[in-house]
Amino acid sequence: EIDLGKYIESDIEPEANEPKTLNDIACENRFLDIDGKTWKGVSALITLKGDVDNLGQLFQQGLGDLTFAKMASFSRQVNAFFAIYLPWLCQSESKFGNTYTVFAGGDDFFLIGPWLSQIKLASRLKDDFGRYVAKNPDIHFSAGLSMTRPGMPIPSLAMMAENALEGSKNYNPKQVKPEPKNAVTCFNRSMFWEEYDLLLEREGKLDELVKELNLSTGYVYSLLNLIDMAEKVSDNPQNAIWRSYFVYRTRRMLERCRELNEEKQKKMMQQLADEIVSMGIDNHGKNYRVALFTHLYQQRK
Repeated sequence: EIDLGKYIESDIEPEANEPKTLNDIACENRFLDIDGKTWKGVSALITLKGDVDNLGQLFQQGLGDLTFAKMASFSRQVNAFFAIYLPWLCQSESKFGNTYTVFAGGDDFFLIGPWLSQIKLASRLKDDFGRYVAKNPDIHFSAGLSMTRPGMPIPSLAMMAENALEGSKNYNPKQVKPEPKNAVTCFNRSMFWEEYDLLLEREGKLDELVKELNLSTGYVYSLLNLIDMAEKVSDNPQNAIWRSYFVYRTRRMLERCRELNEEKQKKMMQQLADEIVSMGIDNHGKNYRVALFTHLYQQRK
């Protein structure tokens, strides 16, 4: 789990029409609980940094007969996406409106914003850039997301985001040549964009199950231990018992709900097994933490 610590409170009362501080921005993904009194969700920032992969190679091999006009045209087109479209997107869509642009232009960008919005913005930018380059599989970018408390100095935020971006650039699980890149790092886990999108879907499905089945935060939090065990099966075969632990904990939880008959318990058990075990841990392994952290950080009070 990311250690967010305590952010620095400002002693200065904000005035109308003044720019938001990073402390203010960090609170923008919090929301009122169903009781209308309790705020839920962590106050945190995510620094999002990315740049186009293999740009030099694209200039050398992707433009055919290389001319100054082709190079200038390609540079202008790439710059337009990050320097013009990206700021417009953040300004025009309210869910991204609290994004602070440190820089965006050329072939890269550096953004700071509320943690959950930035997680979703990263995926949106990847999709939009793919359409912008007409789905050309050779033109893509990698990104790194670093979650921190708002009181951290900007240079430290930049360094952590750069380290996350380097993790994405170096992500090559099958050790193929040339390096594939086209990856993202979030919650210290690196993966290709396709898996990142699937994990955001899994978080959405998990959220639906939590609401439908009234799952406790403690139950969801315990799933992190199961991921740890599943990850270490090769080191210690005894960890293979994680599936039995899942069944035991889930059955105990369902049995406490006296209003559920045996048939309903079996149905709910199957729902949870399909989503958490099959679609989650079996399919994504240790990267399933991304879905769990995204859900759990929204439940903090």
